[in-house]
Parts: sequence; structure tokens; C-alpha cells
Amino acid sequence: MALESAFQDLCERTRRCLDAAQALRLTVVEDRPLRDGALLADWLGDAAEGLVGDLEQAHGAAVEAYRAAALARDLALARRALATCHERTIAASLGYSAELGSYDRLSELIRLGRRRKGEWRAWSGSVREALDACPPPLGDLNQALCSCWQELAERATPPPITVHAIGISSGPPRIDDEPILGRRTP
Repeated sequence: MALESAFQDLCERTRRCLDAAQALRLTVVEDRPLRDGALLADWLGDAAEGLVGDLEQAHGAAVEAYRAAALARDLALARRALATCHERTIAASLGYSAELGSYDRLSELIRLGRRRKGEWRAWSGSVREALDACPPPLGDLNQALCSCWQELAERATPPPITVHAIGISSGPPRIDDEPILGRRTP
């Protein structure tokens, strides 16, 4: 994959992750039932906001890396921006897996929907669907990051130098130019 297309793909994949996180935040925060608040709903809202924040930073860094690599050919700036994108993606992935998408959190969400019924049950189901939509784009984003790092590494490695020895002679070899094994010549 060419450098420019790898970074362009990274921008697209960070955008897809961000879209999924924003859809999650919208579902958790805006679609939440207004009656009888729940601490879990508040907590999920804060965690979704954090996920969106991490992915906004990752997307901004991906765009910066693309501009540096593809447009300005500034590989040092591209590398720094890619590192920032990678750090924010790791934070988003860890935040999702340890907090939002954890088994305990999903169990609490299901219990909340069953216990409160009505609007809360519908909200709980919508939140679970939005949570399920996040891991695939996060996985794709990690693959895109790997491709960008590989492209940068290829450009950082100098091409191999090969040396070919060629002999120059003024004609066919003479007999006394060839070594004869086991025989000494005077």
C-alpha cells in the first residue's frame, strides 16, 4: 500500500470509529428516559463522552499525519502525528473494553432494563446495539494504524546496497595467470 493511501485509509477509519462513538453517545445521553434517572445511565454518558473525546483527538491526529505524509512529505511530522493517533486509539480501545463494553457493565445495563421496564428496557436495548457497533471499526482502525507504521518504516529504511565485483581483463586468461594446485612454478 502506498504511503498516501495508507494515511487516507487511516483518516476514513478514524472517522468511522468516531461516528460509531457519537452514535453511542447520542443513544446513551439524548435518548435516555427522562423520568427516574439512573446512576448507570449517567456513568455510561460520561464514559461515552470520553470515548468520543479520544476518537476526536485520534481523528485530528490522523488528518494531520495524512497532510504531513501525503501533501508535505514531512515524515517526521507524520510520525509524531501517527504516534498521537495511536495513543488516542489505544486509550479509546482500553476505555471501551474495560468500561463500556465490559461484561459487568453489560450485565448492569440488562438488569436495569429488566428492572425498570418500559422506556428503560427500550433504552437498554438501544444502548447495547450502539455498544455492539463500536468494536468492528476499532479493529479496522488498529489495522490501518499498523499499515501506516509499516509504510513509514519502509521509508525510514534505506534501500539495500548491492555490490557486484566485475573483473576487467585485456583478453583471455593466460596459463601462468591461473593457479595450479599442488604445483609450484619457478
